[in-house]
Amino acid sequence: MRRRPANKTCFLGALALFWFCASIQAQTLGGQTIFNFLSASNGPQLSALGGVNVSNEGNDLSMAYMQPALLRDSMNWQMVANFNSQYAGIDDYNWMLAHHLEGSDLNLAIGLVFVDYGSITQTDPSGNILGQFRPRDYDLQGTVSGKYLERWYYGFTFKYIGSDLGMYSSNGIAADVGLNYQIPGKGWQFGIVASNMGTQLKTYDGADKEELPFDLKLGISKRLLKAPFQFSLTFDHIHEWNLTYADTAYNQATGASSGSGFAHQLLEHMVFGAQLYASKYIEVSLGYNYLLREELSLTSVSNGLTGMSFGVGLLLPPFSFRYARTGYQNNTGYNQIGINIPFAKNR
Repeated sequence: MRRRPANKTCFLGALALFWFCASIQAQTLGGQTIFNFLSASNGPQLSALGGVNVSNEGNDLSMAYMQPALLRDSMNWQMVANFNSQYAGIDDYNWMLAHHLEGSDLNLAIGLVFVDYGSITQTDPSGNILGQFRPRDYDLQGTVSGKYLERWYYGFTFKYIGSDLGMYSSNGIAADVGLNYQIPGKGWQFGIVASNMGTQLKTYDGADKEELPFDLKLGISKRLLKAPFQFSLTFDHIHEWNLTYADTAYNQATGASSGSGFAHQLLEHMVFGAQLYASKYIEVSLGYNYLLREELSLTSVSNGLTGMSFGVGLLLPPFSFRYARTGYQNNTGYNQIGINIPFAKNR
């Protein structure tokens, strides 16, 4: 009996999982799920492109956090470490190491995401101080990717998720599955990812299980053949049409209004990205996330660069260094840095 090639079996498995995802009812939005740190951008290049991108193929291992199909054999023995400094002393750290299996089309990677929320004062219901505690979230994950025929790439990520909030703790498991399609010689790339499919194993207080932040993303990237530019358009939360959160009490108190209409709702799903390859060693990235701007905009003040992001990459032979800044409220923002170190020559 002839054995089916492993890469074909994995590719068919990825297609089957996407069929399953398509049958899932729309379910999860921000504020209604647990382990929401899983939806954050884990690398400077991804942050600079708007925080969401599943089609921008390159040699940055960080892109495989969101799209496992972007883990390639050229990343053999590449290590990436990222640091993101946020508000109120919150820091998150990301680390990943990749390896290509010789004699096959398969690539492996292990990764860790760790979020430190700093030291917080613990009190009882009466306000009496009981001490300090240090909340943290973490995600330990493994990724497998491969190639099918000449144009298809697939990837799977499996996650063990943990959360410690003082005297309360929780954990769970989840999986991502991604597909990437490229047209050689044309500069076109297409990607789709179903992320955070899983379950909570242990709840914080023994109550019913809560949902994970499931998401379905679709993206297109185009690298110009005669100019040093690449453009991306990503559709986020495509399993849920209406993303507007309307707080009637807040709107009445502040005079804010929730957007409506087809164009507004469509734009809330769209994330725009662009890259300039200024030289062999320098890349510049820009992004615009309409939903992020809508969620963070304040009334009666200038929102400036809210929802905008930019970054720069220094691509040297020994390592690659990247920096990104994302605009938040009132012209503030947060910064992210990362370094890619190849321990072996690219294939």
